[in-house]
Amino acid sequence: MREPKLRGLALPLESWDGLRLGLLALGYQKVLWLHLHCASHGVYRLGLPEEQEQYFCPVCLQACKVSVLAEGFTKQALPFAPELIDAPLPRWWVARIGADLEGERVHRARTPRRYIRRPVAAS
Repeated sequence: MREPKLRGLALPLESWDGLRLGLLALGYQKVLWLHLHCASHGVYRLGLPEEQEQYFCPVCLQACKVSVLAEGFTKQALPFAPELIDAPLPRWWVARIGADLEGERVHRARTPRRYIRRPVAAS
């Protein structure tokens, strides 16, 4: 079977492990890109050299949830400075998300007071 060609050049396929070892030999460091989710301060993008047991907010130092974005390589010094991606949600929005809204009725317009029947005193 022939190898695929692009503009007349043969493309040898290299494994990710082989590429990783080659980059490490050239002085690159492994970097793990994360989004750190702090309920009080928002979402930060971090670049760390390795996974950790716990991840802490760079502002309040509370334990936070993370989402791993990617793994790559860099020659820059690690860890990278945290970068604020999204500001935290307003408190009223967090309360609304956490509220049990199933039992509540859908928003209905309030009837003006002049149309509400009032009891009339018998004379």
